[in-house]
Amino acid sequence: MEYLDFELPIKALQEQYEKACQIGEDNDVDVTNTCKQIEIKLEETKKEIYKNI
Repeated sequence: MEYLDFELPIKALQEQYEKACQIGEDNDVDVTNTCKQIEIKLEETKKEIYKNI
C-alpha cells in the first residue's frame, strides 16, 4: 500500500503492529497486550488524521 505524506504516522504504526505480532508468533511469546496497544493507537491516529480532511 502506498501512503501519502500525512499518512506516514499510520504507516509507521501499522509496521510496528505487524512486526510485534510476527515476533510473538515466531518466538512463541505473548505479545497480545503490546499488539492491542498499538492497534488502539493506530485507530486513534487514523481518526485524528482523517478528521481534518
